[in-house]
Amino acid sequence: MRFPEFEGKWEEKDFEQICTITTGNKNTQDKEDDGCYPFYVRSETIEKINSYSFDGEAILTAGDGVGVGKIFHYINGKVGVHQRVYILSNFKCFGKYAYYYFASRFYDRVKRMSAKNSVDSVRRDMIAQMPISLPGFDEQNIIARFLTLLDERITTQNKIIEDLKLLKSTISEKLFNRHLRFEKLDGGTSSDWRIQKLGDFMTIPDKIPTPKIDKNKLLTVKLHLKGVIKNDSTESLSTQGTVYYVRQKGQFIYGKQNLFNGALGIIPNEYDGFLSSNDVPTLNINSDKINPFYLLYYIGRKNYYVPLESLAIGSGSKRIHESTVLNLEIAVPTLKEQSIIVSAICSIDKKIEIETFVLKGLNFQKQYLLSNVFV
Repeated sequence: MRFPEFEGKWEEKDFEQICTITTGNKNTQDKEDDGCYPFYVRSETIEKINSYSFDGEAILTAGDGVGVGKIFHYINGKVGVHQRVYILSNFKCFGKYAYYYFASRFYDRVKRMSAKNSVDSVRRDMIAQMPISLPGFDEQNIIARFLTLLDERITTQNKIIEDLKLLKSTISEKLFNRHLRFEKLDGGTSSDWRIQKLGDFMTIPDKIPTPKIDKNKLLTVKLHLKGVIKNDSTESLSTQGTVYYVRQKGQFIYGKQNLFNGALGIIPNEYDGFLSSNDVPTLNINSDKINPFYLLYYIGRKNYYVPLESLAIGSGSKRIHESTVLNLEIAVPTLKEQSIIVSAICSIDKKIEIETFVLKGLNFQKQYLLSNVFV
């Protein structure tokens, strides 16, 4: 894939031929919360520091740790750099072009060159002897500019999603704390709200174990951002000694060991009759008394579920049992107001879903271009 105004062969070189390769000189303890320079360590997090290691245009990548082959920064200015972060600088090509080429191909290279199954460190020669294909300078420039514009669009899309999530959180808190109410509720007032226990409209279902395990029907409770999903890694699961139970659509399901991390959801219709272990217990919901999704949105707020950790018991892995959940209290308005609240929050959720789909498309487009624009 090339821009139509360019033709001709590309030149093959190694990175040591087109840049200088050094490392930083700072330690993690050198960081300062109010430092005046960015401080690049071996993670995505950019710290602060009061002295700099490098001034200019460079590519930075982690030399060891979990970020090996996965974390890349393009910088141009004064920055602090950790001693185990590599600095690629003094480019003899367009620097941003080298950045995109390096970031798109380096992880595959270190995986192939690592003596272990896992990649935990980078040797200098992994960078120095890495080949790079170089078109003319003008073509390098236009490729880099195009990918930069796409990156900026992806950054904007991420900001849109984060703003929507903040909007959802803010509106949810105001609605559930009655600081924001909808009009035209037939004269309803805050006095319509009652404090009730979850046990008033939820029950523990009979647990009927299934003797035959179908791994393709196992459920996993993800954090509240994903809710209940089908388990995609069933081959690695061990069913020995584990009893599984049938779960039904509309049931409230949560992670017994991590409800306080937001692992909860309602089983959707397409998962009716699926299986899960007792570590992801379920509760029946009486929908005549409460809107199930009002319940889900109410409990799914960090301000509600994080404090539940204090209720977890156990000497090892602490757990929150169903009987404890049934004693939890929530504020409940009329069914009509519940429905309006659910509709409002759900509309934001749908917008987040749409914008997330757009983001996935942009990331796919970027990966496709990275795979096809470099020869």
